[in-house]
Order: sequence, then C-alpha cells, then structure tokens
Amino acid sequence: MTAPSPGELAPSLVFLALIVLLLARRTYTLIHGALYSPGRLFGFAAFALLFFALFAGTTLYAALGTWGWPAWLILAPYAAAVAVVALLAEPQVHRTARFEQRPDGTTYYRLPWPVPVLYLVLFTARLGIELVLFGLSSVAAFSVPSSLPVDVLLVTIGFDLLYAGSVGLLLGRGFGTLRAWRDAQRAPSGSGAPSPPSPLP
Repeated sequence: MTAPSPGELAPSLVFLALIVLLLARRTYTLIHGALYSPGRLFGFAAFALLFFALFAGTTLYAALGTWGWPAWLILAPYAAAVAVVALLAEPQVHRTARFEQRPDGTTYYRLPWPVPVLYLVLFTARLGIELVLFGLSSVAAFSVPSSLPVDVLLVTIGFDLLYAGSVGLLLGRGFGTLRAWRDAQRAPSGSGAPSPPSPLP
C-alpha cells in the first residue's frame, strides 16, 4: 500500500486543525462566559465522548493485535475513569458555576478555567501522542497500526485514561451546571441559595 500524497492528506489535516481551533474557541468562551443551554452543554459532552470513543477504538484495535481478546478488558478502566471523574466534578461545578442574565433575556454562564483548559490540553496531548507514535500520514488518513510494542501501548493507554478523565470533567460540568441553574431558578430572593448574579467579571 502506498502512502497518501500530501494532496490526499490535506482535507484531513484541515479537519484536524479546525477541530483543535473549535475546542480552543469553546475553551475561551467557557472561561469568559458562554450562552447557557442544556442542549449546548450536553451536545459538547457528546462531541467529546465521540472523540474519546475514536481514540479508545484506535488503542483497542492495536491492543487486540498485541494481546488478543484480553485487550477488551481495557474498556473497564476507560469507562470507570469517565464515570468517577464525572461524579467528582459534578458537585464542584455545581458550587462554582456562575450565571448572568443579559438585557436581551439570554443567560450566560462561566466556569473556573481548569475545567475547560484541562480538556483542551489532554485532547491535544492525546492527538499529539498519535502523531508521534503513528506518524502524520496514519493519523491524517485515519488509519493506525494493527499492533504496537507493549511499552508504547501502555503509554497510549495511560494517555487514554487521562483523556477519559477530561471527558468525565465535561460530563460533570454539564450535570453540575444544569443543577446549579435549577437551584438558582428555585431559590427565593434573599434565601442565600445560588441565584443568577450580576454581570460576569
């Protein structure tokens, strides 16, 4: 099989660059104030889960070639990492989410910077690992080796687990922000419970 030409790789490279730019823009808006919408919250989390599934599938494909059927066991810690971090992040986000009601009736929210920034950093780190291990041609052509040396595979699994944690952060962010907003809507004025505050700083 011949390697793809630069012209054949160009659309995939542009796609990957656009994804990173989109995530960087989303990170900026989450820190400085993003439009509140449950659909946007969980749509972005679903987007993150899709990319995690692609990364996990890449690793599993290589692991099956290296270890055989026991490689399926790596899915258990992957799922556990997502679930545990989501459960830990949800109450923290619930406490720290901030809202702003704007004059046009729209509501914006803001999160502490570590939540969105960590996701962006781990996403780009995981993508970088694929570029280093598999090469630009394989990543841009969405093809990966059918097996890897054990030490390389373990490093890849380790980064997958970190990335799984960042996906859990986004899920915890969604549920925590949604709960904070519902609390704010139920809170009577002056009760001391969370409520939409003055404009975001």
